Amino acid sequence: RNFDKAKELADHVFHHFGRRIHPLTWEQGNIKAALNKADVIVNATSIGMYPSVTGIPFPITLIRPTHVVFDLVYNPYKTRLLAGAEKFGARIISGLEMLVWQGAASFKLWTDQDAPVDVMKKVVLRALTEDEE
Repeated sequence: RNFDKAKELADHVFHHFGRRIHPLTWEQGNIKAALNKADVIVNATSIGMYPSVTGIPFPITLIRPTHVVFDLVYNPYKTRLLAGAEKFGARIISGLEMLVWQGAASFKLWTDQDAPVDVMKKVVLRALTEDEE
């Protein structure tokens, strides 16, 4: 949520995984330059989340067909970011995936049983798409 935390996260990733991450300030020029080099774009903000569903974290026109766009927002199921990315030919992943797999991991921790992931996805998807109607 701020540049100092981004630098701390980058240092943590480098220390534990040997991968260099370059945090940037939230300015149009930085975003454009970063997205030109990126293969994967992850929106880890609440921008576009219900009830403020019209927000987009950066201009959709910066997305290329070669991008994979993962929006951690799960409500709405298909955010404006994902809808725009899809129109530009990018592969999209909804926040539903993270929501369900976090739930599955918790289920496993609490019950020591594998979670019924397919059932969980269907139930959550049904609830989210009913809200959109």
